[in-house]
Amino acid sequence: GRPAVIFEMQMGMVDRGCELEWISQYPHEKEVLWNPLTGLEVRNMRLEGLLTIVEVKLSVNLAASTLDQVVRKRRLLVADIASNMPVQVRSDPSIASMKRSEDKTALAKVCDSLLNHATRSGPLSRTDA
Repeated sequence: GRPAVIFEMQMGMVDRGCELEWISQYPHEKEVLWNPLTGLEVRNMRLEGLLTIVEVKLSVNLAASTLDQVVRKRRLLVADIASNMPVQVRSDPSIASMKRSEDKTALAKVCDSLLNHATRSGPLSRTDA
């Protein structure tokens, strides 16, 4: 036979996975699905013939934000920046050297347009998050 690796894990109450053997193509393999970003800490390794058994401890960060929560926070941040940008541009000392107020207003509109575009396209445009 060929060398093989098996990960041996014990599930606890917090780091419990979803057992999939009832829908698995390979029910004899006891497939389990864990949350994204579940940590695997190697505790021990042993050889049994050509089989390497890796004992691991699972680590789930229950305080970690979901992807949807991160995107929602980012979208709000960019929207806040977009709403404040015209005011900041008009009051910025380096822009004060512009002679005409029309130039300042035009620059503020460009900044506002760019940031509003960022909130309407890509992942930040999603309203379901």
